Amino acid sequence: MILLHRWVDLGGVWLILCVAVASGAVIYEHHFNGSRQVSLNGLAPDTGQSVWIAHSDWRADGTAGSYSSATLPFVPRTGAVYRLSARLTEVTGNGDWLALGFAAGSSTSRGTNSDRFIEGATAGGPWMLRRGDQAAAPDQAFTGPGTVGGADIPTLDRSADVDFAIVLDTRQAAWSVEWQQKRTDQIVWQTVRTHSYTTRPDIAAVGLARANIGTTGRVAYFCLEEREQDAAFVSQGQPADAAVLEGHGAFFEARFISGGTPTVQWFRLRGSEITLMEAVDGFSAITVRYDAVEEQWYTALHLFAVAGDDEGVYVCVVTSEGGFVIQSEPARLTVKRLLAHWTLNAGDYQLPAHLDKTAGLRLVGQGPARFIMGAAETPQ
Repeated sequence: MILLHRWVDLGGVWLILCVAVASGAVIYEHHFNGSRQVSLNGLAPDTGQSVWIAHSDWRADGTAGSYSSATLPFVPRTGAVYRLSARLTEVTGNGDWLALGFAAGSSTSRGTNSDRFIEGATAGGPWMLRRGDQAAAPDQAFTGPGTVGGADIPTLDRSADVDFAIVLDTRQAAWSVEWQQKRTDQIVWQTVRTHSYTTRPDIAAVGLARANIGTTGRVAYFCLEEREQDAAFVSQGQPADAAVLEGHGAFFEARFISGGTPTVQWFRLRGSEITLMEAVDGFSAITVRYDAVEEQWYTALHLFAVAGDDEGVYVCVVTSEGGFVIQSEPARLTVKRLLAHWTLNAGDYQLPAHLDKTAGLRLVGQGPARFIMGAAETPQ
């Protein structure tokens, strides 16, 4: 077993989880720690059974060559999920770009377009680019081949390095893809685009590409992983939204199937804040058990006495023994407060005229207020 980072979708926001996965899940992994004096072409990645095929301008320290690509052979099979990721650093210049993607082939040549993802032998499937200048043009994601299916994606802070990822799902007849990104100093991934193919893309390699000489940059890290699904939430097994009175208990539960003994985690998401929930005496409890009759796993998160700080979106994340990660649908917790309430009967107010909004006067209730269950948010 080895340790890998897993990325989990929370409705457009992605968590990084460190989980144990079976050996062989990583197809390629490479840290570009070599010398700029050495060409990347012909070097073996840190993990993988092939060597880099690249123009000589691509260097072992990750410096990107212009008008060219650096790729590793790869042909996807049906019934799997692949995640291709890279860390792009020091990308600066003009509207030209540095890119990550699935290609149709490999090349050691250099040319205006013919030896990158966008045309000729290396045109293939999904890819995404980071431009050297935000003012010149936005970052983009493409379905392929080439520049087919291009769409703008949110451009991250130009002063920051970025992590790009492309998830290719071949489990259905219509293959699907997701494009993700984040700044390198963040832990939350954002899904910036999704697509379902009517015609499967032509893919024979994975790798990197760079446009003209106007933009320069480096690649610090590159990885291709494969996952086989051996876990899934069952029908009617998703946690449901809850709205409870402050001080009362909240309960979320989920049911799923999983190979081997799974690892179960519950998370709370509030804005950009992500909290791993833990069982704490007197405050919360987490249950995980196997139902031999139904032949499925059951898990529950119980919050004993909720307060305003407990509000947020709760998600169950399951990692199978084989390393496949699934996440439940998000369930929102709303904490209801007690609100002061007076009737609108004229006799309950000091002056009936106060019920006339045209008088420009404020309502002044008399007598004790009744307290009723209100909505979320702290009353002012």
